Amino acid sequence: MKSIQRISVIVAVLSLVLSGTAFANESADMAVVIPGSAAMQWAPAVPYESMSLRVSGPDVSMEYFFGPSELPVFSVFDEFGNVYPDGTYSWEFRLSPVLPEGVKRALADSRERGNDGEVARQLKRSGLVPAEEFLVQSGSFTIAGGSIVDGSLVEEARRGAPISVDAPARSGDGPTPMSAADQVFLDDVIVDGSLCAGLDCVNGENFGFDTIRMKENNLRLHFDDTSATASFPSNDWRLTANESDNGGANKFSIDDATAGRSPFTIEAGANANTLYVEADGDVGIKTANPVVDIHIVEGNTPTLRLEQDGSDGFTPQIYDIAANEANFFIRDVTNGSRLFFRSKPGAPEDSIFIAADGDVGLGTDNPTDGADLDVVGNASVGVFQVRTSDSGTRVSMAAAGTAGFVGTQSDDPLVFNTNTAERMRILSTGQVSIGCFSSLGSNDFVVSGTQDAVTDCSSAPASTLQAGATTFTASSSRLYKTNLQPIPAQGILDKIAAIDVYNYDFIDGPEDVIGLVAEDFHQVFGKGSDKMLNGQEVQMALWLAVQELSASNAELKREIEALKAASAAP
Repeated sequence: MKSIQRISVIVAVLSLVLSGTAFANESADMAVVIPGSAAMQWAPAVPYESMSLRVSGPDVSMEYFFGPSELPVFSVFDEFGNVYPDGTYSWEFRLSPVLPEGVKRALADSRERGNDGEVARQLKRSGLVPAEEFLVQSGSFTIAGGSIVDGSLVEEARRGAPISVDAPARSGDGPTPMSAADQVFLDDVIVDGSLCAGLDCVNGENFGFDTIRMKENNLRLHFDDTSATASFPSNDWRLTANESDNGGANKFSIDDATAGRSPFTIEAGANANTLYVEADGDVGIKTANPVVDIHIVEGNTPTLRLEQDGSDGFTPQIYDIAANEANFFIRDVTNGSRLFFRSKPGAPEDSIFIAADGDVGLGTDNPTDGADLDVVGNASVGVFQVRTSDSGTRVSMAAAGTAGFVGTQSDDPLVFNTNTAERMRILSTGQVSIGCFSSLGSNDFVVSGTQDAVTDCSSAPASTLQAGATTFTASSSRLYKTNLQPIPAQGILDKIAAIDVYNYDFIDGPEDVIGLVAEDFHQVFGKGSDKMLNGQEVQMALWLAVQELSASNAELKREIEALKAASAAP
């Protein structure tokens, strides 16, 4: 495996103070390009918060993201140590600017209020947010024989040495060669035939069907508007064929010569019908027969990228909208290329529907009025389910004809599960069970006392309630109890007599209530707590009182019988 050559770079970073000052866009390039035979490196000349670098070439496309302390670099070796294919590569990187905190707050507030576009335009006009051309730079290089060719050489016109170079705003003009005496025509010139212009035109040129031909090693067609009145348009334009730098791109561009930009470029080797505009205005991308307004054709996953690059001061963010035979999806490129939205081919109509009032229908284009979410599906499958994972805890509901909602087990209308067992079930008969699932008998409500849910409600401690009953029926078999200790009834009446019965109002609840006070009962009997009363303990105290009264009554009966017997004796 070949080792990657490391380039030592000394970077001069321009000081740019943004607090209350504007960006001064005086440099044509925002970064210094540092070439090498095994790597290209860029040294940004302005501060930045983040950066993206894209490099594309023969059958390869790479994308990199860098933080403020990182410098972009591209090596001719991939991650496996293999050299990228020979050919011409284009590159582009974009900076997200460092902004004053006040500007960041203004942008964030404007985003919240929904007028972010106007605020961004005002900040850009003020100079507190740099113009986009100050944050974007692009170019090209060539890999030949496994190395990057020297791009510092410029191809010059062959007739003499250069004598002048235009100002930076018109840097694409290139050098002006020495020439013989100009020929000046003071009348119209008509060529009855074809015309060839350029240093390599020859006598007897074979024009074929060409009417005008430009022929030399640097081809440029310049439109120099000499309008002198300020109110008339005077911008200069240029048609450029290929770059003049060594290893530069083979491409055709329409240049804004005055601004020094190339708003339109076609690289050599572009596919047929890369951009096709039909007579009705439909636009085809890689197709000559667009059938809709914009028609994209691609052999593998046609994709539309939406990129917020930070040029308006907002945080950079990238989304892809794409489709293939597996799914239609939206990809959050910035955050790990996660596919947070996907739809499989063949999905039913109205799988997701949003009504004008914001109601959401799943499987219906007419969500029930008043329902924020209306789910319509097949009665034999779950139509609504919440899970922690593919096989994790879930809450599921499904339509079952006219029977209402069914759960995840059997044909029960509603089942509540935890991550370990079923906890609650509402049966189609209206019976409710908690902690057990069957053998409910004629009971309307059953609560199991076991810690883990069981199947048979009759096999574990449980309490039941039937319609018309005023109390629970509770399990009380010795099978479910231990540490049985009888409580004597003697003295129970004195204890009960010590506990007053009150008429009272709850502070935050019912009023005019008759009952006991928990503190009194707890102090006398030592049971429960001083805040809560256990109804069964109160009942058992009364049961003991009945036992004590029964014992006293029996004793009185014995004494009466003894007195009767004594009085009847002779």
